[in-house]
Amino acid sequence: MERVSSGIRGLDKLIQGGYPKGSTVLISGSPGTGKTILCMQFLYSGAIKGSRGIFASFNEVPEALKKEAAEFGWDFEKLEKEGKIRFLFLDVHDIDASIEKIKEAVNELKAERLVIDSLSSLISYAPFQKATPEFKQIMEKELIVRPAIVGDAITRAVINDVIDKIKKLGCTTLMITEMPKESEWLSRDTISEFACDGVIVLKRLTMEKQVMRTITVEKMRMTKIEEGVYEMEITENGINVIIE
Repeated sequence: MERVSSGIRGLDKLIQGGYPKGSTVLISGSPGTGKTILCMQFLYSGAIKGSRGIFASFNEVPEALKKEAAEFGWDFEKLEKEGKIRFLFLDVHDIDASIEKIKEAVNELKAERLVIDSLSSLISYAPFQKATPEFKQIMEKELIVRPAIVGDAITRAVINDVIDKIKKLGCTTLMITEMPKESEWLSRDTISEFACDGVIVLKRLTMEKQVMRTITVEKMRMTKIEEGVYEMEITENGINVIIE
């Protein structure tokens, strides 16, 4: 099985040299754990070696992402001008159109790496994607959309469909999701951890005045993994996984 480097030396050791090529990997964690940084590092490390990539976001505009990346010395502006990286800002209200936009960009750029940020953004709007026109009319009168009321099955169907369509693009893909604290699930939608080929969980622990970050490879199809919780640090050059 051909590997695709994560761009993080310690992490590559945990997954036998890198992500299996063409796999979809869920990057899960609460806010501030380093999910976006890990994904940008994946794209940057690939682009400087000739592997084109796309960052498709429902959350942040490209300018904000590029500014964050610049803090680590990653010049995405330059890579974008060279045609090695492309940023997409997607409409969360129209998931089908957003997936089509990603597909077109992958084909045009001949991208091999892809980041989706994030699956969590789709949850509130997922019920509208599969609902009947009559049902949508009822829901539009509500001030707050509550997926639990309309049925988790609709939300899960949409998330599962999105992951399935992304898999068919053939890219090695990282998909960001929020993981609720103190939850038995690894994602807010409770289905993506099963639909994706791999799951990596990031956590941020506060002990008195010290902050400690950890990383765990929960699963990875088509390869062996090193199980356990490993310390992770965010340095001026990006993420580093500490393996003794």
